[in-house]
Amino acid sequence: MILNHKAAIEFIVDNAGEIGFNRYTITNLHGLLSDNLMDEPAAGLNPQETAELGKLIVKISKLGITILMVEHHMDLVMSISDHVVVLDYGIKIAEGTPSIIQADKRVIEAYLGAEAA
Repeated sequence: MILNHKAAIEFIVDNAGEIGFNRYTITNLHGLLSDNLMDEPAAGLNPQETAELGKLIVKISKLGITILMVEHHMDLVMSISDHVVVLDYGIKIAEGTPSIIQADKRVIEAYLGAEAA
């Protein structure tokens, strides 16, 4: 179920000071949420900011808003995602819960090398 984005935007603005996001980050989140797509939302954030972003995304999700996120920070992805799709050179190689993805040999081989799988 996708709700009106106004609720998510109001939530971000209302909680921005509490979580330490600056105006630039809030503006980017607003733009990203307008399409339900978050493309690399953790880019340029330090570990503490990334953790806070994760908390914010979970809160937005609890508002009933479905988010498609493209992200390379695997700690963030695995900690907040209900469902993960993994691409390797644009081809889907795995899909499932974070625990299924973490154990998938194709994913391990694609991202860590054949020796790790």
